[in-house]
Amino acid sequence: MIHFKLQKGVCTGCKKLLLKIQNAVQDFTAKFDHWNEMLETTNTAASPQFSSLTNELKQTYKDIKKALKEMEKSIEYVQKNPQLGVSSQEIARRTEFVKSMMQTIDDCRQKILSDRTKQTLDKHKKEMHERSQETPNQRASRVATQDIINAHQQQTQAHRQEQDEILDDMLETLKRLGVKGHDITAEIEEQNVMLDEVSTQMDTASDRIAHLTHKLDALMNHSESKKICIIIVLIIILGVMIYFMF
Repeated sequence: MIHFKLQKGVCTGCKKLLLKIQNAVQDFTAKFDHWNEMLETTNTAASPQFSSLTNELKQTYKDIKKALKEMEKSIEYVQKNPQLGVSSQEIARRTEFVKSMMQTIDDCRQKILSDRTKQTLDKHKKEMHERSQETPNQRASRVATQDIINAHQQQTQAHRQEQDEILDDMLETLKRLGVKGHDITAEIEEQNVMLDEVSTQMDTASDRIAHLTHKLDALMNHSESKKICIIIVLIIILGVMIYFMF
């Protein structure tokens, strides 16, 4: 239901009319919901309350429609008389309010007068007539059959509720697994970063050793035996560096 905010400076009569319409529509829709429930769950031909409620809804619809028409006239009046001090925003809110209320009651009325509703009412009348013609044995058989149908419907509903609970549990489990999977992925990414850093350090150390080897080789006049000794020493140094790095 729309909660219509009124602005200061609006005439008291308009305020009262807006509140009257809003309360009337709330009451109308509540009664319509009850009417619709009776239509779907009871034999309306056997229910005097349903007939009375239908007539009440039709009359209430006319009353609300009339009030909305009056509201439309008041909106047109303030639009033509800006000296009344009603802002354009307020006029727009009133217009939207009237449109929304009109749509709400029209939807209910269409349901009441729809072909589907008429077919349901005719079906109920036919069932009522058939019941008035049935024998006691037929009535007992019908009641027993209806009890079986009701029991089956209750069992089906309970089964569906159980399935919904199972699906909810599965959904929660999948959500938890999703969180754990995210944590594992983050850990792997962190380890990859660390491995990249180690690889970078190894590349830097290798470059330095190669550069140092080149200089030493030049100093030793390219002596093969001396070069081998230097390489062995450098390998030992590299091994020590790797040991302390890990």
